Amino acid sequence: MKDTNLQINTSGGSPKTKEQWVEEGISYYKAHRYQDALIACEYAIQLDPTYARAHHGKGLILTKMKEYKEAREAYKQAWMLAPDNAKIYLDMGELLYILGEYKKSRKFYQKAIQLNGKYKKVYLAKARALVSAARYCDFHGNHDETLTAFKKAALFSPNNSLVQAALSHLVSQRNRTPNYDTNRPYYDTVDTVSSSVKQQNTSPILTIHAFNCTCPECYEF
Repeated sequence: MKDTNLQINTSGGSPKTKEQWVEEGISYYKAHRYQDALIACEYAIQLDPTYARAHHGKGLILTKMKEYKEAREAYKQAWMLAPDNAKIYLDMGELLYILGEYKKSRKFYQKAIQLNGKYKKVYLAKARALVSAARYCDFHGNHDETLTAFKKAALFSPNNSLVQAALSHLVSQRNRTPNYDTNRPYYDTVDTVSSSVKQQNTSPILTIHAFNCTCPECYEF
């Protein structure tokens, strides 16, 4: 069995354990010294390739550095090693959100919420941000951009009744009137389109999948 209490001694420094390297990496991360933070996590991984915390930290750092492909791989290693760590799923969800992969992002947020209910607030804030972006497009009268923005919101929160009502209205208007007049934004007429929807609970409903689920949404990310 591999000895995970080994230490690495850098030139001119004292030997450090994997835990000490990660703590050093956290300090560098907080100071926005991302390259130094990444090196510290790499040293921790060198000492113990199964140390999930180091892979997780590496993912966070690479995300800040906008090295998204590498960050994705680091998170994958982290959650495979620690499948019950809610924060890893949350941060993977954030990365996929940044990349615009909203459907996949939702799955990781859902698993984070399953493990720690407090993260539902983060998910709902992200959902609201997408709806706000769609409403902004609508306010400025660009029908195509508004439709695209609401489609993104629907991928992230497919059970949001107001989002679905908006999509239905926008699609029907475009199909019925090719030269759709966008001078009056959709949200100015939302009451006449679906007044009953506003009385419903519009919080996105989460469908939780098991950790070992192999459905297409969970298996490929």
